[in-house]
Amino acid sequence: MGYSRYVMSKKLTPMEEIALEFGLPQEWIDENIKGIRRGVEDMKAGRVSSWEQVE
Repeated sequence: MGYSRYVMSKKLTPMEEIALEFGLPQEWIDENIKGIRRGVEDMKAGRVSSWEQVE
């Protein structure tokens, strides 16, 4: 695969590896990771339970 130097220079998460394998853009990866982090923060703060969908 033709991964960029930036991608090759950092450790990828499993989600990033799969997304790149399927040709999804870096913006998609970044947006999803940001959403996951926001959801985890909300759960830790008690704002949502683990089964609620966070918008």
